[in-house]
Amino acid sequence: GPEFDTKYHAIACVFLALPCLFYFAVPAKFLWAEVSFVLPCATAVFCVATMASLLLTGYTDPGFIPRPEIQLAVPGLAQRTENVAGTPPLAFDDMSGELLCLLSEDQVRTGYRWCNTCKIVRPPRASHCNDCNSCVLTFDHHCPFVNNCIGQRNYVFFCAFLVSTCLLGISIF
Repeated sequence: GPEFDTKYHAIACVFLALPCLFYFAVPAKFLWAEVSFVLPCATAVFCVATMASLLLTGYTDPGFIPRPEIQLAVPGLAQRTENVAGTPPLAFDDMSGELLCLLSEDQVRTGYRWCNTCKIVRPPRASHCNDCNSCVLTFDHHCPFVNNCIGQRNYVFFCAFLVSTCLLGISIF
């Protein structure tokens, strides 16, 4: 993600870690000895799940669509991008060498769009993230707290992060 999101990501990590550390330093000992070992164990599982899903969400490719320069530089990437995104192959103007937008009316009707920034055809539900300056498959939003876009490839990790954070909050407080 962008560098300006790094501070939000760090704050999110601190705001998750500090309550956990306090919990395991003070009330967990009492709960373990006097009440039941189940609540501290469950809280530990939620804490690990929350931190793991935060890291998986932040460091997993959300489904960035490679720009034409990268597609041309990596052998076979253009074909793989066409297969995954369902987009037409890259086409260049013979005179100027610029990329052409070759979208049929049927493709436009079904949701394919041309991204003027990335110079690629975006499939339906893909969108350009202004924070990351890239197009993302099944783009949901850009989350500064995980320092990444939420898209097709990390949406499950983000949902796991939200659920585990809620369970962690319930078990700590």
